[in-house]
Amino acid sequence: MPKSIPLVVITALITAAGIYAITRISLVGTVHNQIAQIESLTTQNQELQTEVTRLTEEITRRDATPCVNPNPPDVADATDETESTTDSTTPVE
Repeated sequence: MPKSIPLVVITALITAAGIYAITRISLVGTVHNQIAQIESLTTQNQELQTEVTRLTEEITRRDATPCVNPNPPDVADATDETESTTDSTTPVE
């Protein structure tokens, strides 16, 4: 007569198989989430690289443009402070 496998051993094997299956499913889900995050970060990285390139080109263009004062001082309004002025209260001889 063949010996029967104790119920405790069968329960332990089923429990171990269940734990393995749940862990594997969990790890696969985690890997899929990480892949999705990597894809998202790659897209963001490409967008940032494009923006950096655009800004670098804009800065280069601005550096190449001569700086012009949009409001140059009017020469007619400028006063020469070295000129001597006469006091109106002193009589001129």
